[in-house]
Amino acid sequence: MKKTICLILSFLLAVPLLFFVPANVEAAAEYQYVKIDDSRTFNGGTFRNYFKYPKLKGDSQAVKKINRALKKEGESHVKMSGYTMKDIEEFIAHDYENYQTKCEYYNTVDGKAAFNSDDIFSIRYSFAWFAGGVGNGDIYGDTFDLKTGKKLNIMQVVDSKYSDYTSLRNAIYKKLKKKYEQEAAEAFLTNYDTEKKLKNADFYVTARGKVVVCFRTYDISYGAAGCLTVTLT
Repeated sequence: MKKTICLILSFLLAVPLLFFVPANVEAAAEYQYVKIDDSRTFNGGTFRNYFKYPKLKGDSQAVKKINRALKKEGESHVKMSGYTMKDIEEFIAHDYENYQTKCEYYNTVDGKAAFNSDDIFSIRYSFAWFAGGVGNGDIYGDTFDLKTGKKLNIMQVVDSKYSDYTSLRNAIYKKLKKKYEQEAAEAFLTNYDTEKKLKNADFYVTARGKVVVCFRTYDISYGAAGCLTVTLT
């Protein structure tokens, strides 16, 4: 009897994975959040100016390539296209002089890991901008192949039924037409009339594997409509 019990215990200790590790578990990339920050304080107020993103851990060539791309994107963001820090300082000084209240301007991006498996890493970004007048906000994303470090386009991640240009374009058009006004759907057809343009569409992948296509403010609709999104498998 004791010999039988010992044999059973030996078997259980030898193959614990059969009983305690669920099937289909995927290894996830490790990361930590970092911020490229060029925020300033001026006499009449402050300017929050940063790009926050998940920096991958590891020494593989793919990880290094992804981190370089994200760092470059962040540095470009805080430099601001079309504006200088001198412009921001003058805007703040003008508003402070006219309204006698401290101003808070911002140019911020908060990135969050949205989908993380053993082969794909996707980031969802929330962008906010205000420098007097009308503020803007957008949602967009980056999605990378963890094995090669390459940034993926939307046609590389959607379900196979959308894998060709015509099918994907038609599917997005129908969803835009159903969710928003007809004008937005028609503007999409006009602005994304080639496969190259559609491949450059903004998107991110959710934790459940859904692909969220993002159209930034003014892309296919009027400014007050903000960022428009549709979801695919």
